[in-house]
Amino acid sequence: MKALLALAILLALPGAAAADWQPAEVYVICVSTFGEFDVLTAVQFAIANLPEASMAQVTAYWNTDLVIGDLETGIALAFSPPLALYFAVLGRVEFIAWEPFPDDYVMEVVGAPAWDDELLVVDGEYNEIEAQGGIHTFNCTEGCYCGNWLGAPLIGLFTDEEGVICYQDIEVFTTPAGESSWSAVKALY
Repeated sequence: MKALLALAILLALPGAAAADWQPAEVYVICVSTFGEFDVLTAVQFAIANLPEASMAQVTAYWNTDLVIGDLETGIALAFSPPLALYFAVLGRVEFIAWEPFPDDYVMEVVGAPAWDDELLVVDGEYNEIEAQGGIHTFNCTEGCYCGNWLGAPLIGLFTDEEGVICYQDIEVFTTPAGESSWSAVKALY
């Protein structure tokens, strides 16, 4: 009887708000703007101004298993087989906000502090090529841009896999009041 009562209570809890909520996704994309090379075998970079753990959970999903390091101090990704360019999605980073982000919260791709602050891409002949870093803004209020597209290859942070938008609003994940009463349901046992 208690099991049926617990099931009925669980089914009655409001869960639509949590089911509709989605984490913010930022795609990490390498763009060879002037066709400097046609395949990408590796990249090395970091992301400056990532939110602290108390502000958001940050989880990276890469399009390779060949990964060394972390986003803050430096990450190196290798691709076998190499990725075709002009445009290659390296992976995505997911953000679950625990508290509100301030307006115009900017993150930037920078050189990896763990490796002499170098921001590099490696072509199909294993030449290291200096790259530029892109910018991504959460809660953009005005004039947000993606970074410098001129010259060297770009490792950018985009809201979409097409590499068009580099800003978005981020919502704080909240648990509906009914879902937080799980301890009350467990107390029935």
